Amino acid sequence: MTEVTMATTHGVKKRDIFGELVEGVAAMGAHRKGRITLCSHRVAPLSLPRVNQQLIRRTRAHFRMSRQVFAFRLGEAQYEAAQEVTRRIAKEGRKYGVGLLPVSQRSSERRR
Repeated sequence: MTEVTMATTHGVKKRDIFGELVEGVAAMGAHRKGRITLCSHRVAPLSLPRVNQQLIRRTRAHFRMSRQVFAFRLGEAQYEAAQEVTRRIAKEGRKYGVGLLPVSQRSSERRR
């Protein structure tokens, strides 16, 4: 059995390295039996920050933007996020049984 001496504030404490390894391997085995996956694991939703007039004004002042430019940037960011989600669904949707059928009058403006 391998032991390592570790200094603590109250003196010397000996660690059982082999015992810790065995415990870790047992924990891995238990974890594998449970088969925790993204589908079975629940994540608590994040709470959104409270947005009010003062926050918007401070943010606009921080970035030194006029109301018009600030509103344009917000709209642009939402549009870009929607485009990114659409691209991802188009690329990976088949894995989840989802597909897209894009229809456009301006097919030359379509990105791949």
